[in-house]
Amino acid sequence: MAPFLATPARGYYYQWLFYASLTLEPPVEKFLFHDLPHLPEKLLPHKQYTQVSPPEIKQWFAKACEPLNEVLRDNHYLVENRFSTADVVTGGVLLWALKLGMLKEDNPVKAYITHLMEHPAFLAADEGVYTKVDFP
Repeated sequence: MAPFLATPARGYYYQWLFYASLTLEPPVEKFLFHDLPHLPEKLLPHKQYTQVSPPEIKQWFAKACEPLNEVLRDNHYLVENRFSTADVVTGGVLLWALKLGMLKEDNPVKAYITHLMEHPAFLAADEGVYTKVDFP
């Protein structure tokens, strides 16, 4: 589920893997902690960590999605238009965003996560994890 080594595609693959966890995930996590205050205290960050308002978090997330929207405008997947682990990782973050109501407008990112959710393995993962969280 990764492009061949020593190819340009492998570089894009790594780029999207890190992008998901370092750029997309932080605003989703902040929104999660703000929107679901009943999470166990050990999971909640320190108070100063959550001082950003929900509209600011959504704006941050929308800005973080701009490169994804650009790539996904003409593609179903992130790297060489073929399903890879980069799609699994990015899709996991985007599913949280979707379930938290952070993906309201129709755009390539929303179409992408909707497409990923059609994969049988994605449906199984959703059933086992996300359905146990009481989303607002």
